[in-house]
Amino acid sequence: AALGWEAVRDSALGTNGLKHGMLCRIASPPMRAIPTKAAPSVAVVSFVTSADYLFANWHSFLNKVSYCERTGRGFYLLLGKPTSTSMLNDRPKLLRDSPASPRCEVTEPSNTINIYKTLALLALFRASPNLIGAMYMDADTWFADGSDGANNASISTPEAYFALEPSAHLFGNQNCYNKKQRGSPELVAMNSGLLFFRKSAWSRGFLSMWWSMRCGNRDQMALFHLLLLCMSAATDGRFVIDDRHMYDYYALRQYAVHKIRADYALIAASSGSRWRGDADFPFSGQALEPIALAPQILLLPSAAVRVSPQSVVPGLRSDADQHAATFVCHTKESGKKPDRMRRCTLDRICLQHGGSDRCNVTILEGDH
Repeated sequence: AALGWEAVRDSALGTNGLKHGMLCRIASPPMRAIPTKAAPSVAVVSFVTSADYLFANWHSFLNKVSYCERTGRGFYLLLGKPTSTSMLNDRPKLLRDSPASPRCEVTEPSNTINIYKTLALLALFRASPNLIGAMYMDADTWFADGSDGANNASISTPEAYFALEPSAHLFGNQNCYNKKQRGSPELVAMNSGLLFFRKSAWSRGFLSMWWSMRCGNRDQMALFHLLLLCMSAATDGRFVIDDRHMYDYYALRQYAVHKIRADYALIAASSGSRWRGDADFPFSGQALEPIALAPQILLLPSAAVRVSPQSVVPGLRSDADQHAATFVCHTKESGKKPDRMRRCTLDRICLQHGGSDRCNVTILEGDH
């Protein structure tokens, strides 16, 4: 096994052999298992640095491929690093002549490779004119019972989340709900490992800004900063940002959630959306109903969303009820840090209760 792993690592697509990045399209056969009224218009995209990292998350990868084949949608994988290390670690000043320009002043000498998800999404939108949007998934996320109806769960689709707010261009969620973290400084404004982007000029601008604002060893640093800037713009500057919190990840993570909670009424009134969150959010910091952070940004809750008497959209990856169905699970295959959702166990990445296989795929054909 060790020799096999070394062979993968040293291969042309492994850590020691891959010299550039490729956006690969995993070919999908015609729809066969989950019929829909219209062809899917949202693709799935993920990112791994090398073949050996892909194999470390192999079951999660097969789960994604299987879901996309069953639903007839495209699945794209950014394999490798699309820029040089020097370009990755560059920290350009967006507005060179403005003292208010976002700038990076962290002490880490390098920037995280996770920021490459922005380039994967930008490349996908450029190459796929017929999409309405894309669902980005980290390598260790996988489609769960809310995607296939296991245990009598409501079946959802990526398109269902886009339909919650037609004017929104970015949809995201927080980390898994944890009642012990009520008001905790460990809460996050938005998890960067599972995101929906509508294909639009706004999304391309947001992704380009996120890439340009790359800063340090966490891609969330720039994401949180950019979310705050969007909320400030949506309120004509009444959502005032204190720049002193922008240069340390933990300080910014805590400040972003605190600021959203403190200015919750202003944000809700300025969004123009029907989604104004739950009354407890300013106290808990954990959304149980959707919240429009800006007209273009919808924060999805750790709960199912009832959109009509007959229609329920399951929680995206978390629910206050740890036994409830979710659309996606986030479970590292190493098993070192299991997902808090109790049905998100490693044995369910591929096998539903009832015996059907979530990792059943046809022979893969790809291009790039």
